Amino acid sequence: ADAADRDLMAKMMAQIEAPGETMQDAIAKLIAAEQADLRLIYRGHADHFLAISPAYGRFLYAIARARRATRIVEFGTSMGVSTIYLAAALRDNGGGKLIGTELEPTKVTRARAHLEAAGLADLVEIREGDALDTLKDVGG
Repeated sequence: ADAADRDLMAKMMAQIEAPGETMQDAIAKLIAAEQADLRLIYRGHADHFLAISPAYGRFLYAIARARRATRIVEFGTSMGVSTIYLAAALRDNGGGKLIGTELEPTKVTRARAHLEAAGLADLVEIREGDALDTLKDVGG
């Protein structure tokens, strides 16, 4: 058994140490494939509201008011439901800026229209794209 194990292990180690793709490269490829799959799933819901409940919206509003927030960063704006609650809190706190991010272009368009209709567009900047890129610099 010892000899068989040694041969097997030698073959396995040779594969691991073979030139070419490193373990980090392999992991990076798996992560990229998973991200692509998740983006595809998310984009399949481009016309759907992925929104919070009114009760949770009021909760977010209350927290932002209690903290006297003047700067808010929102990950995943969707159609702007939570954004409206948070922007209303900024307005009622005397002003400020909300930076949101959204991957799906059609949702960005709809969120901006909803914010305009709510009279809160001047308080919100929605950045279109992957949050890993769009939220690299949020200032303050």
